This record gives sequence, C-alpha cells and structure tokens, in this order.
Amino acid sequence: MKKIIKTGKGNNMRKLSKEEQKKIINKSYNSRINILKMMRHGEAHIGGAYSSLDIMTVLYDKILRHDPDNPKWEDRDRFILSAGHKCMALYATLADQGYFNEDILWTYNTLNTRVQMHPDEKMLPGVEFPTGSLGHGFPVGNGIALVAKLDNRDFRVFVMLGDGECGGEAYGRQLWPQLIINLIT
Repeated sequence: MKKIIKTGKGNNMRKLSKEEQKKIINKSYNSRINILKMMRHGEAHIGGAYSSLDIMTVLYDKILRHDPDNPKWEDRDRFILSAGHKCMALYATLADQGYFNEDILWTYNTLNTRVQMHPDEKMLPGVEFPTGSLGHGFPVGNGIALVAKLDNRDFRVFVMLGDGECGGEAYGRQLWPQLIINLIT
C-alpha cells in the first residue's frame, strides 16, 4: 500500500502542537543547510528561497494532499511556484518529502542537471508547472482550479507569487476580483 500524505482540508486545519512546530522548524533548518550546499555551483536567489521555505515546509508537511511515490496522483493538491527563481526552496522541500534522492540537489545549476535555475515539471517529480517568467503561475493555477471546479474534482490549487508579480494597483484591480469570483462560485 502506498503512503499517501493526507492532511487538513478547509476548516479542519488546526494549530500545530509544540512537538509539530519543532519538527517543522528542524525540517526548515535542514532545508536551509541544503540550499547553502546547492549554492556552491553558482548563482541563485537565496533570499527568495529562504523567505519562502517556511511556507513550503508547512504546506507540504501539514496542508497539501500529496504522494511522493505517485507524484501524478489525480486527486493530489497542486502547488505552483510562480516565482520560479525561488526554486531552491521547492527542490529542498521536495527532496525532504521523498520525491527524489537528496543527492540530486548537489547537481544544482550544473551541466545536464535535473535541478535547474527554474523548475521544470519534465525534469523532477513533484514540480507541477515550469515557471521562471514572472506572472505565469497565477493564471495557470487559476485555470487548473477552474477545470477542477468544472469537473467536480476535490483537489486544491496553491500558487506562491513573488512580490514582483503583485505590484501595481492596475494589476491588482485586474486579478484579485477574478480570484474572488472563482473562490466563491
């Protein structure tokens, strides 16, 4: 029997116990060490990776329904890292969850690596969509969520945006009302 990680959904989410908090903090700390090790091969956006790591750790450990042994499980929740330059955090989190061997991380940003400077779903299990150019993740996530809704599917879609994707009053006026409409209809 495959290990399917199922966690809180909707209103079932709860406050973490002290023990759970310590576990999450330790996982996040170890992933930060892995990110530093990955950096030895060149350029990377360590600030973005570090600032998003705690969110990804909690999402994958406590919120998302996913199965590292079956990364294309149809009922899994989807996570799209729209700000693809923060991918070191995603890679470290996916390795921690068991999607692939941690040794792959040490090939980051080398020739013919599977862990590139922006995530690519064809290269690694657990990556939902190739990102890098800012602004693509939100509409793709919105489209996936809309299809799920139309097909009466039960999975959720989470998208992490970067600050460069949320700027400007005009941008917000265009995107956020559509998001709200999709959430309540």
